[in-house]
Amino acid sequence: MSGFRRFRKGIRLTTNPSLTSLDGLGNLASVGGGLTILSNDNLASLSALGNLSAIGGSLTLSGDILTSLSGLDNIGPATITCIFMENSPNLSMCDVSSICNYLSVPGNPAVIGNNASGCNTRDEILEACQASTGTASQTAIAVQVYPNPTRGRVEAAGLKEGKAEVLNNLGQKVMGMALSEAGIDLSELPAGIYFIKIRSGNRWGTGRVVKE
Repeated sequence: MSGFRRFRKGIRLTTNPSLTSLDGLGNLASVGGGLTILSNDNLASLSALGNLSAIGGSLTLSGDILTSLSGLDNIGPATITCIFMENSPNLSMCDVSSICNYLSVPGNPAVIGNNASGCNTRDEILEACQASTGTASQTAIAVQVYPNPTRGRVEAAGLKEGKAEVLNNLGQKVMGMALSEAGIDLSELPAGIYFIKIRSGNRWGTGRVVKE
């Protein structure tokens, strides 16, 4: 696989005791299906996947000596359909931006458990995400964005004050503004899926919206 930048289908790396590194995937930028890295007993790091920005399916991770999700930071959260993250007894660092942004949307499905403290539940991971972004003293809320889909302005239900950031499907910030009665104007953005991160007082949350 060395040198490949794009896979049209998913990638499964499973039950391979000889796999100790993912350096051969260092140039990988996108996967057309799910990404599964499962039961590779001697694989300790995912750091070689730092160039990966999109997958087209579920993200499935498990490993006895895996300790961190560092390397998955740049995957666009909108390209993940589901997260399965179980049975990694040493996995304690999961607060990378892609996982934080994906899990911060309450409706995004995830199966998480039997990992080390810090990565054992969705709530534990979100707490770590808050701590790493300076929102540890704030309360996470569900953000409902409407109209959805939209061709222009949207509003966040019940939130009229605070700050908002708009992220594209790669998790990159494309807009930032103060919340107001006028809402958030997405009319200049190209069609696609966006995440709207909002901080209002001691509350924070993320909503997902489709721009037509």
